[in-house]
Amino acid sequence: MAIGSQIEFTRIYQDLGSHEPQWQELDKTLPYADLPGTIHLYAERQNVLLYADVMLKLVFFNLPDNSIRYRERLTKIRVSVQKESGCLVILCEFFE
Repeated sequence: MAIGSQIEFTRIYQDLGSHEPQWQELDKTLPYADLPGTIHLYAERQNVLLYADVMLKLVFFNLPDNSIRYRERLTKIRVSVQKESGCLVILCEFFE
């Protein structure tokens, strides 16, 4: 099973870094439609543009997916954006 998981991980991430970064709207990278009905995603919609790898959407999909697998009572995810020391911080919080 561990080898199969590593092969799948490699297949999914083989293109990471192989494409030029693109401007992406944060709100459009969040997995609203991919969550079970028992989990609610709340996000501050601030029209944030990120210059990032095209696989950014996969990162935001995997965060709640992993939380669902390892925290059985996950009911709420909150995504917010704040500025700290001249940097933009994207905060993902998971609640039971």
